[in-house]
Amino acid sequence: MTRTLELALVGMMALAVLAFGGTEPISYASLQVVLFAAAICLITSGPVSLPPESLLFVSVPLGLLGIVLLQFVSLPGAGHVSLSIAPGNTLAHLLVLLTSLAAFLLTLSLGGRPRARQRIAYALLAIGGIEALYGLIQYLTGWQQIFSYVKIYSQNAASGTYINENHFAGLLEMILPFALALSLSQLESLGGPGKTAGLGLRRLLGRAESPRFLFWLAASAILFLALIFSFSRMGILAAICSLLWIFGIAASLRLPRRMSAALALLFGLVGGALVLWVGPGPVIKRFGSLGQEAAMNGESRLAIWRDTTTLIRRHPWLGTGLGTFPIAYTSVQTAFLGKFVNHAHNDYLELASDLGIPAASVLFGAILYVPLRTVRRLHGIQRPFDRAIALGSSGSIVAILLHSLADFNLYIPANSMILCVILALALSVCPAQTAQAGAAQVGAAQ
Repeated sequence: MTRTLELALVGMMALAVLAFGGTEPISYASLQVVLFAAAICLITSGPVSLPPESLLFVSVPLGLLGIVLLQFVSLPGAGHVSLSIAPGNTLAHLLVLLTSLAAFLLTLSLGGRPRARQRIAYALLAIGGIEALYGLIQYLTGWQQIFSYVKIYSQNAASGTYINENHFAGLLEMILPFALALSLSQLESLGGPGKTAGLGLRRLLGRAESPRFLFWLAASAILFLALIFSFSRMGILAAICSLLWIFGIAASLRLPRRMSAALALLFGLVGGALVLWVGPGPVIKRFGSLGQEAAMNGESRLAIWRDTTTLIRRHPWLGTGLGTFPIAYTSVQTAFLGKFVNHAHNDYLELASDLGIPAASVLFGAILYVPLRTVRRLHGIQRPFDRAIALGSSGSIVAILLHSLADFNLYIPANSMILCVILALALSVCPAQTAQAGAAQVGAAQ
């Protein structure tokens, strides 16, 4: 049954991304049914196999779920008035949350098996690669369609199957670190354990195994190129920061600093050459418009953020209800007057306004702890592919956390699901001694 659950997880990840990032209602409802059924089968089939220490991290999403359910409770003496100012919105977003939690639980359980973990990681890379190629075709040919749908927005940018190019960039910035981490892993394996220090890059590239390294390097360059031509400023900056994070961590691992620096230079040259070949003008122009947007009085994200902090001060403990920001914001709106503001364009502020400061702080604190925990344990991970998963997942999480400072990727169903899968992959990879201890405890319990 595990293979069936694995196929269901991978298939629904792909469907979520292809269905306009999970915003197409019928397709998303279908994948919700499949994931809920898969999660129920997993839970009812017997004791759920989870990696060591994962129960601690399962408690955070369960606590988050409890907070959202509490928002449906009626206030004392207020009749049928609940903590959520719009229970219908909260219910809809609760179903999205449950979908992401189902994907998290499935990945956490399946990820305890190295082969399954590897297949899920490859599925993520395949989804990202297809999206990147689709986006590049859109940009390079001017064929601005998503299947049969003619794009209304992002008509001059690569957006893949997403309506918004920023959310397309959010997906790619989570996949790119995996491709680059696999490049580093293949580069290390070319020379064998401890041998890369004495070999030059030219000699390494001349080996029979080098095609795999070159494949992942090319995949990284394509993902980066598609991300660049999404013109998502925060997406580009977040991706660059995550790449610096990966190269910095790699320099402290088994791969010699000279070799990781050479790979960083090679990636920079390949990626830069591709950008120059396609033409960097529109990207430069996009960044150049940042100052003009910031100077717009009452028509900028800064103004929305200022209003959102006012909203948070009014509802600091339990928020206004998950998914209620568009309605709650109207009570404090001073920006974009006469227009409908559906998101705060800052996941931290929006989740704090929806759930309250304590819940948002615990949620983001737990997410941030995962890459820090993963990096601390990298030295103890023996399998090269698992080290690549650990390194790549840490870079992915760093990227999306940075991008969340200026966008709402966590409110896009496909991206929130992919993030949950990546978090579960990071938690499922653990040092050999920890895994052995966990297995011993399970055996003793049996």
